[in-house]
Amino acid sequence: MPQTIPLSKLIYGRQALNPTTGQSSLIGADFVYDWERVRTYAKERRLNLDSFLVLPIAARLFEKKLRSAVMFWYTPLNNLFVITVCSGANVDFMNPLHDLPGYNEYGESFLRPHARPMVLWRSGMVHRIHFLLSNSESDRLVADFGNGFGLTVAPADDAWYEQVLETPQNHFGYLAVPEARRQNCEWNGRSFAIEHVLCVAE
Repeated sequence: MPQTIPLSKLIYGRQALNPTTGQSSLIGADFVYDWERVRTYAKERRLNLDSFLVLPIAARLFEKKLRSAVMFWYTPLNNLFVITVCSGANVDFMNPLHDLPGYNEYGESFLRPHARPMVLWRSGMVHRIHFLLSNSESDRLVADFGNGFGLTVAPADDAWYEQVLETPQNHFGYLAVPEARRQNCEWNGRSFAIEHVLCVAE
């Protein structure tokens, strides 16, 4: 089962005073995508949303081998979704994020309140982060990307978990969180491994 770490251990990036909230907030590069355009493309290639995003990001991270930690956050936004890239260093992820099908626009903004951590590059390793609102003893977890309140990960019964796990191409907005900590992956002929980590709010 993946290890569990607190959200506070995953905060990387530049911060500034957010005039809207009056508090210090992370600033990141936003890449905005059209949900339906992405779903149409992914369905044709038998991918769910997680694979559509995580595999090209992970492949690029292993190619760049950055010295600085980089966190990728996911935020639903009506009929769109946003990937926000946060790092203490000046990092460029126009490739691959700008070239992914369904790309809509790019900009810089404060991290949105319902953003959830998704991918972390740290110490030469890609970590796929699964955010839980509270600790769970279940080893059968399903992520819901379409929840308007933010990417949610919650316990699932065996039937639903197996259904999402065995036919991810039929469940675009869901992911059966792997029970193993390490997962071997391939993207465009490049092989690599990612580590799954559970993250809890404090």
